[in-house]
Amino acid sequence: MAIDPAAFIHALVSEYRAGTPIGWHRDKPVYGIVVGLSLAGWGRMRFRPLDPRAPRNAIVLLELEPRSIYVMQGPIRWQWQHSMLPTKALRYSITFRTRADEP
Repeated sequence: MAIDPAAFIHALVSEYRAGTPIGWHRDKPVYGIVVGLSLAGWGRMRFRPLDPRAPRNAIVLLELEPRSIYVMQGPIRWQWQHSMLPTKALRYSITFRTRADEP
């Protein structure tokens, strides 16, 4: 998978102190591909289907090691929500976003 670096229009640097969670959400539709870089402490990212008819226990857990990268595009980007469980230690993340394709 290759993403043109010039395609990224947004970058966000975040600090998460121990115990900080992020609730269920889907990134704004104005953005397309989402790439995250996890730094310092471990992160535990969860995914669940956006469709309210899907079983609520259909949750996928992704362990984010320090210095790991994740990419959300396609179905995981558009048909799922994600959240972060409370951190156990200080963690930083850098999130990069492209603009969504025009319909």
